[in-house]
Order: sequence, then C-alpha cells, then structure tokens
Amino acid sequence: MWFKVEDKTIDTRKQVLYEEGASTRGLNAYIYSDELYVGGWNEPVRQSGWEGTWLKTDQITDEKWHHLAVVLDGGKDVAQNALVGYLDGEAFDVGEGSQLWSHRGGIGLGNINGGAKFHDGTRAAGNQGLAGALDNVAIFNDALSASQVKALASM
Repeated sequence: MWFKVEDKTIDTRKQVLYEEGASTRGLNAYIYSDELYVGGWNEPVRQSGWEGTWLKTDQITDEKWHHLAVVLDGGKDVAQNALVGYLDGEAFDVGEGSQLWSHRGGIGLGNINGGAKFHDGTRAAGNQGLAGALDNVAIFNDALSASQVKALASM
C-alpha cells in the first residue's frame, strides 16, 4: 500500500493504516508517536500460540507518500523471520510469526473494523483513524519476495 500521514507525532491514538482480524488473531499497520508499526498475532494455544510480533521504524516523513509492504510467510508453528516489514522497498525489520488461522473479522483501511491488538498490549475497537491518505492497497495470497516488494515500491 501507499500511505501519507499528516502528523506522525500524534500519540493520543494509533493511526491505523490496515487492520484485519480482531483481538485473538490478526495483522495491522499503524503510526503512533513518530513510528510506523506492523504487527501480527495468533494467540490460541491450540493453533500456534503466537502472542504477537511488532516491527517498527521511525523513517517516515509527514506529508510524503511512502510504500509499505508486510510479508507474513509463516506455518503452523511460530518461526523466526516469518514477518518482514518493508518501507519504500527496503526491509526495515524482521521477526517471528506463524500463519493466521481463519477469522470472521473484516478488514479496516484507515481505521479499525472490529478490534485490534497493538505493540503496547492495548486492544481497541474503532476510533483509531489515520490523519492522512491511503492509495493502491493490494493483498496477496502468497508471500512476496524482496525483489517483488521492491518492484511494487518503484511503481
């Protein structure tokens, strides 16, 4: 996805770019207090028991379009290097993850649609809107390679 934030310093709410799932499993991307976060979790112990991983970077600029990609390439068990965050075509962080089992939660763009879990352990349902813009959001059913992400960021 492409995004532009008006004020990255807002610390009274998370500015959600993308969210899917809910409080027990999901993925999200948001801006909070000068940093861009991407995260994932799949808590049920009968599944992977993944408590969650949040990757972050402070390399975002107000009023500038950035390309964000989140790649989750996880299996049934929690594994290292399964979650990768990319900003403007370059990986900014990598962490553990697993697959996400199916869920009934919808997708939220620019805010939460249902519920979400954040890096600080808080959970929220709504009122986490982005002050900015989103464009060209795409969801792929397969994990993209670094070169594929770089190509998307250069479009």
